[in-house]
Amino acid sequence: MGFTKHFCVVVLPILLAVAIPFVAVNTFRNYSCDIDIFATWADCVWNGRAVNGVCERFRINYPSVGIFFSAGVMQLLSWVGFEGPFQVRAQPFRLVAAAVDSINILLFVTMLRALRVRFAELWTLLFAVLPSSRVGGAMFGQIDGVSQLFLSLGFLSAHQAWSVLDMKERLGRVHVWLLVLSTSILCAVSTKQLVVFTVPVLGILFLHLCHKTVRAGCRIWPLALGVSIVVLALCISDRLFPVPNGFGGSVMFYSLLAGSGHGGEISNNGFNIFTLLSLPPSAKSDQWYPFFNLFGVRVSGLPMYIGPILFTVANLAAIFSLRCLLKSLARVDATTGTVAALAMAAFLNLSMNVFLTGTHERYLYHYGFFMVPCLLWLRSKRKVSLSVLAITLAHLTIYGLYVFSVIGRLPPIVGIVSSQRVLTMATLIICIAALVGLIKAALYCRIRGPSHVRG
Repeated sequence: MGFTKHFCVVVLPILLAVAIPFVAVNTFRNYSCDIDIFATWADCVWNGRAVNGVCERFRINYPSVGIFFSAGVMQLLSWVGFEGPFQVRAQPFRLVAAAVDSINILLFVTMLRALRVRFAELWTLLFAVLPSSRVGGAMFGQIDGVSQLFLSLGFLSAHQAWSVLDMKERLGRVHVWLLVLSTSILCAVSTKQLVVFTVPVLGILFLHLCHKTVRAGCRIWPLALGVSIVVLALCISDRLFPVPNGFGGSVMFYSLLAGSGHGGEISNNGFNIFTLLSLPPSAKSDQWYPFFNLFGVRVSGLPMYIGPILFTVANLAAIFSLRCLLKSLARVDATTGTVAALAMAAFLNLSMNVFLTGTHERYLYHYGFFMVPCLLWLRSKRKVSLSVLAITLAHLTIYGLYVFSVIGRLPPIVGIVSSQRVLTMATLIICIAALVGLIKAALYCRIRGPSHVRG
């Protein structure tokens, strides 16, 4: 490949993709939804504004790493000269978040390259332009981009560790990658609660790779020592922040057990199936509501409990189907295993938005980072059609525009396309189609029997 072609196809798309987060936050400067809360936390923690040991105005409901990247960054900006009302620090904070978004773009293209997806850089540029890729971090004034950084790093390090074990060369490097994977998991859990729909997949990957490492004859104690040090550091940081009584002084316990309580409402601008009932968004989810009429009989239910049941059933079916697909392969290598893990993480995040109550408008953010690499790899193997990829990208676009409509104003025609009801129906259809597709593929492989095609 000549220099000019290499620059146009590889270097230029990456430069543009990395620049997009900064262009976005400088073009749309008024999106700073939660930065006021972060500024209040900073005053509480570092300026002695706690009342009876608790932040009274906005109680801290993030774990320790999340506090450092939110309130900590706001306080750091004050120390370097951005003093006064939170508006003074809002744009600098969003620029810091944009830097995190750019790192996520680099991790995204690195994953595509690891999966050997053709034109990885051009696909990365397209992904960076999608509204869905912009709405979880700097554009919204939030730190979901930090969570995504740890999650992306986790999947990438899992792929690298698996690749080392596949090649059976220089096996000592597997400890480094597994330490990165475990640290990514622990830091993700310590950033925001939303990662609980992805971390279990990374945890299973970690345990599977540890098992493969032991079977390959590698000692596990260096990894155990490294993980213990990371756990100790996070346990110490967990006790540094003001927490209400009853949680043992642990901001992690408080954030996971009582920090949000969003599930008690039907929706917080989210688009789960219960929003189709035309109830007030703040309606309580633990009350009985009529769902539909069946042969003249009115069927009612409690959304708070019906939702988790549907979520569990759907994901058990997805897990069983993926397991059947993997068992049908003669060999599951690093690439196939990573794609399967990405697919499961994507479905968990997708189905959570469909079935669980109390969801926010941003909660589909992580889904795109997992689903798009999976589909691009499947497309490279001609396992899915181009229309499936196009529909997924269109769905992500509608989702991103919907979030923008919540935090700002959009032209009326765009608002119609990205309305809550349209997005709810689209997300439900895609969730069902994805599950049906997995089940059909698993049944097909079960009928054919084990395949001798390498994964």
